[in-house]
Amino acid sequence: EEKVEGEETTEPAFGLPAIWIDEANRERAERLGYTVVDAPSVIATHLTEVIKIYAAEVLGRQDVQTLLNSLSTDYSAVVEEVRNAGAKIGDIQKVLKGLLREGVSIRDLVTILETVADYFPTVKDHDELVELVRQALSRQICQQYVTEEKKIPVITVSKEVEEEIKNAIVETDKGKRFAMEPSSQRKLVERISDEGKKVRQKGLKPIFLTSPDTRALFRNIVASVVPNAAVLSSFEIVPDIRLEAVGSIAL
Repeated sequence: EEKVEGEETTEPAFGLPAIWIDEANRERAERLGYTVVDAPSVIATHLTEVIKIYAAEVLGRQDVQTLLNSLSTDYSAVVEEVRNAGAKIGDIQKVLKGLLREGVSIRDLVTILETVADYFPTVKDHDELVELVRQALSRQICQQYVTEEKKIPVITVSKEVEEEIKNAIVETDKGKRFAMEPSSQRKLVERISDEGKKVRQKGLKPIFLTSPDTRALFRNIVASVVPNAAVLSSFEIVPDIRLEAVGSIAL
């Protein structure tokens, strides 16, 4: 609440409001409740976030093969089951890319592959597979955003908006496409942008909560409007974590 002398700026990794201060003011800033980060840590965090943003673009099929070879040493049954389910390297690559694109770690490769093995015989759509894997990784995903009070501050999406999004889905030869009426889409984009700004002004990361049916489509809209935002589905929230509404999207 009390101002600290310094140069106002924007923190580069997450786009939050920040202040450059002299080292001499560090102790006072910490006493006043500011989060104080030194310059090397800012650079390291920024670099890490840049790598995360582009991780999906640099993950090649040979990289996936290397991951599977490494995993087969201790989890040969899992790798074998994925192959028996008919999933090729390209299928696994697309699922991993889908996770990385939204900043979801792929370190728990065992859970990811087990989920692909369970569903691939009947689910061939890679976007649907990504949603199923996300649900299997729900605790890991929640841990990325949960506060010390075991809460996740979210921007809710009304049922009316979700219905509009569902009604705008068109089936084509190349899969599902989003074709919302332009004026409705413009209103939706403006609302998303406004709520994202309000939440950032509170010092929070914009996290939108939708139903599983519309999460992926809604995320595509959000990505072009609110950089570095997260979109979670209700199926990805584990029971011991509470949700705190800090905004809402309604038309």
